[in-house]
Amino acid sequence: MRLGTLLLGLVWLGAAGCAQQTTLKRMRLENQELSRQMAALDSLLRTREVESERRWIQGSTDSDDLKRQVQQVQDRLDNVARRLADLAKDLEAVRLSSGGKGRPPAGRPAAAPADTDRSSSPALLLADPLELYNLAREDMEAGNYALAIAEFTQVLDHFSQSEVADNACYWLGECYYAQKDFPRAVQTFQRLLKEYPQSDKAPGGLLKLGYALAEQKEQAKAVATLREVIEKFPESPEAKLAREKLKMLPPAKAAGKRR
Repeated sequence: MRLGTLLLGLVWLGAAGCAQQTTLKRMRLENQELSRQMAALDSLLRTREVESERRWIQGSTDSDDLKRQVQQVQDRLDNVARRLADLAKDLEAVRLSSGGKGRPPAGRPAAAPADTDRSSSPALLLADPLELYNLAREDMEAGNYALAIAEFTQVLDHFSQSEVADNACYWLGECYYAQKDFPRAVQTFQRLLKEYPQSDKAPGGLLKLGYALAEQKEQAKAVATLREVIEKFPESPEAKLAREKLKMLPPAKAAGKRR
């Protein structure tokens, strides 16, 4: 009797586990992203608090402005903390609904995956694409790449047709490049050229695509891309940089003859 009950329980758990596996995976991905954002925000907050104190001691006239920046970062940090807490509750609810028992509680059917499913993207930080973009630029320039990546990604996810979308795509690629994540840099610069071919960031995107391909040791593709920069934008600063980069690349290996 116990064996039969155990088998029935395992069958139910297997079905529930398969149904909820995708939900748990997405929620864990969101948890990881929120944790990265929180770490980046915390680092940024500490940096700006130290700078605010230094300017106050020196009697700088712009210390009040920096204090406002500190408060803005603190507000964002509090927002991420709240979202992390809510997500932790959701994860626990999903875990409890699928764990330990051979069947759902009497009179209450197991929740369908759609009831708890959510996107792997975190909640939108700001509703204004320009404000979100400027926030991402500030974080990027401060070296908070994880946070800037999340913010640039939100611009593209939610405001792909906005005036700042092409710039967001370019700087997202630059963030990946700065972190030496060259595969994602390649994908992002390719996206820029595909979705925003008329952007004023296209020459720079094509150039950095060539750089990223070179970093991945894809020499033939890198050379072809850099030559494309020169052909399409011959008088641009990017063309000059492309010529310089081509001189630095090792010569292509000649194809061996078959015998």
